[in-house]
Amino acid sequence: MRLIRIAAVVLLMVSALSAAKTLDMYVIDVEGSKAFLMVSPSGQSLLIDAGVPGDRDANRIVEACKAAGVKKIDYMVVSHYDGDHVGGVPALAGAHAHRNLRGPTARTCN
Repeated sequence: MRLIRIAAVVLLMVSALSAAKTLDMYVIDVEGSKAFLMVSPSGQSLLIDAGVPGDRDANRIVEACKAAGVKKIDYMVVSHYDGDHVGGVPALAGAHAHRNLRGPTARTCN
């Protein structure tokens, strides 16, 4: 009987380990550069760089958000102010208020 209890506990521990969440990282091809979307185990999101001005790169980032299950970008970081890194920020920015937002207001990704 004790062996069965031990086996049950081990089985529960293994199933809990397989359900553990991970830090997910997505590389998005934007014109002349790359954007990076990270989603933490708690579901918070960080976008690094936003591509060139216009909808092309913004749409690619929104599609990556959808694939990652991200509804809103929590944090946005621009590595430097070249057009191929910061140009897409206006297309991604919106008038929505978000919790934990530091930087540009994020566009809803749906």
